[in-house]
Amino acid sequence: MDESEILKCKDALLNHLRFLGEYDTAAGLRKKVLLVEGATDKEFVRHVQRADIRCLSVADFMRTRNVFSTSPTPTTYNSKVVIITILKRIACFPEFFDFPKGAETWPLYGLVDKDFDDINEYVRVTKLFFTDTHDLETLMMATDKDLFTKLTQCSITADEVTSALYIADQMAAFRKAIGDNGNLSPGLINESDGTIAFEEFTSGNMVDLSKLLQYINGKSENTLSREKLKKTRESIMKDLKKKLDKEGCWKKTLESFVVNADSDFWKDVNGHDVLSAICYKNPSVRNVFVNKGGFSQNRDFEFALSETYDYDCLKRTKLYTKFQDAGLLKE
Repeated sequence: MDESEILKCKDALLNHLRFLGEYDTAAGLRKKVLLVEGATDKEFVRHVQRADIRCLSVADFMRTRNVFSTSPTPTTYNSKVVIITILKRIACFPEFFDFPKGAETWPLYGLVDKDFDDINEYVRVTKLFFTDTHDLETLMMATDKDLFTKLTQCSITADEVTSALYIADQMAAFRKAIGDNGNLSPGLINESDGTIAFEEFTSGNMVDLSKLLQYINGKSENTLSREKLKKTRESIMKDLKKKLDKEGCWKKTLESFVVNADSDFWKDVNGHDVLSAICYKNPSVRNVFVNKGGFSQNRDFEFALSETYDYDCLKRTKLYTKFQDAGLLKE
């Protein structure tokens, strides 16, 4: 999302917040507002927020505004960038806004996933909160160990969860190495509906690097030549030499795979990769969480997780403490 789009989003969103603020003033209220990325994040927050907190999904907001109708789909909007930009500039450059007056003291907060590299640039923005793990999905998985097996919509075994986490661990390393290489976009791994065609490059529980690169290359607008693709593979093999064998396969076996709570596993692994991997391992799950209304199949899966999650487990996270200190949690 370029700067002009961010500014357009900022103007439209703050005009909406101004309306809410003026409405609250007229009603004798002063509600705190929490900006979240999407509808599933809003659903998660709904379970723990105080009744007088306004929680606003930025993705839903932009989807319903004609000013953004020129973009192909709502998923092209980077809600995270909009939230970060607004909260950062209010904190560091309050004169950037013509509203609200005294913006740095205004009760406006933001929650985004910790799934980007330059997070340290924003840690001093006190009203901007990040998930402890890569995203809200992995936060739920990391803190509620029985999350998937408790689902009532479908039956998922502990072995299937382990296999999915094992595949997602590989995907996290491959995504980073591919992105760092710069010749291919790791974003092309996902299908248009947000799912992943694991059958194209995975055998059992093992991701094949060569097939993965060919798969991404086939979806690229500017495909790489065979020689360029070979060099890209060699570069990634070098970057991941401690994790891959000479054939480009994961050295660590499923049998020896253990999720270490003290490692960076949950910070690196993408929650959507885990959900897609579960659907790959168990097709019946895929049939339960079908694509609806043009949204990702994972969206319905995420809603189910939010309904099943034991929110007492959230109390062990840094995010809970930040929400509590900000007065956003219900008693």
